[in-house]
Amino acid sequence: MNIDGIVPLTQAKQVAYHSASDVPIVFRNVRREGVAMYRQIELLGLRCVISLRSLADNMWRSRRFGLMLIFVAGVGYLYWSYHIPSPGKAVAALAVVAAVMTFRGELSGLEKFFWTLVLFAFLFVELRAIDKDRATYASEQKEIRGKEAEQFNAIGEEIKLAIKQGQDNFATTATGLSTTIRAVEKTIGNTEPRALIRIADVRPVTNNMRANTPFEFNIWFVNIGNEVATNVIEDGRAYVRKPDDLAVEKEISKDFNKWWVASEHKEPDTTSPSDPSTFFTFKQTFSQSELHAISQHLETIYVIVRFEYSDHRGRWSTDLCLSYQDLMHDLTVAHPCGREYSNPHYVVRQR
Repeated sequence: MNIDGIVPLTQAKQVAYHSASDVPIVFRNVRREGVAMYRQIELLGLRCVISLRSLADNMWRSRRFGLMLIFVAGVGYLYWSYHIPSPGKAVAALAVVAAVMTFRGELSGLEKFFWTLVLFAFLFVELRAIDKDRATYASEQKEIRGKEAEQFNAIGEEIKLAIKQGQDNFATTATGLSTTIRAVEKTIGNTEPRALIRIADVRPVTNNMRANTPFEFNIWFVNIGNEVATNVIEDGRAYVRKPDDLAVEKEISKDFNKWWVASEHKEPDTTSPSDPSTFFTFKQTFSQSELHAISQHLETIYVIVRFEYSDHRGRWSTDLCLSYQDLMHDLTVAHPCGREYSNPHYVVRQR
């Protein structure tokens, strides 16, 4: 066997071992074969690395690869034109484009032009991304403010409802208190000493009416209060007018008020609650034409009576207005005038 030569491993395995001194020789051959194979693999790997490096360097610096990168950047720009990214992504894309331009080294004028367009395109995308981000933020804030406003409005409506319920409850309570106060005032008024004159009856003395002859009317009255009525002035007046006519009632009421102020009346008197019902008499003269109209039922007699008196509370009046239905038939049937002209109790002057 040639020890200095390189023996393949397969051949070494076929060597017949005839003695113990042949074993070291076999191991040395195997070792040499392994070292040689490792060096061959290392050389092959080195060649591959050099080839790949050369290929990558050529590809990186090639014009076609640059145009391909520009094309990829353009596709990304078109995508982001319809799907605007966040501002951070657009800034990252700008950084990548700037790095590629730097690492590619010397570029041709045309490639520089396209890369410049790519830079401005991504800058435009970045600006749109910033605007979109601000618009989104403003929209979100507007929505948040809208929801807050709705919540505040709901709270405001609840507060208004609570206030209204409180007002209603207060109004109900106040109404109850007002009713109670009025009842108490009425009770106090009913129990408080006061004079109150009521006209019981107005009755002609006779049914024999003659023209230009005084015709007498008796006015019955009584003090139904619980205090003496002092400085009592009483008087009455009769009118011949169209029956049951509101305009007539208004006319004679106005005339009576003027007459009451301008005329002299009987001397003031005093009326006590313990006094029995009494009367005073007033006289009225009618003309022949008035009596004729009464007999033909064209007109009737209106009577207005007034009492004016005082008690510890002030000065008071009692008015009565009535008209007779048919003086030719019955002198006791009469109709009261409207409430505006017949007032049983009203204040003249209160203390």
